[in-house]
Amino acid sequence: MVHLWQTCSISNRCTDVGREEGQLWYPRKVAVIRTSGKYVVCDRGSERSRMQIFTKNGQFIKKIAIRYIDIVAGLAITTQGRLHAVTKVFFAES
Repeated sequence: MVHLWQTCSISNRCTDVGREEGQLWYPRKVAVIRTSGKYVVCDRGSERSRMQIFTKNGQFIKKIAIRYIDIVAGLAITTQGRLHAVTKVFFAES
């Protein structure tokens, strides 16, 4: 999260801690939308997991509904701007 909002100082946080929209509650995953410079942040929120979009300055834009994902294990954005969320990661035994 250090690189998320580089322009913010400790005394002037870009977002509040909490479970409401625009607030962050135990943020876990962050992905950058390269074409716009916006950030997708996964945190706990008021639900099991949620995704929110913020500007590069930390202003809340919107929440993305993720109804069937309990915990986001991975988050990526393709070069076409498509968001991919991974729910579980399995490792094959060798």
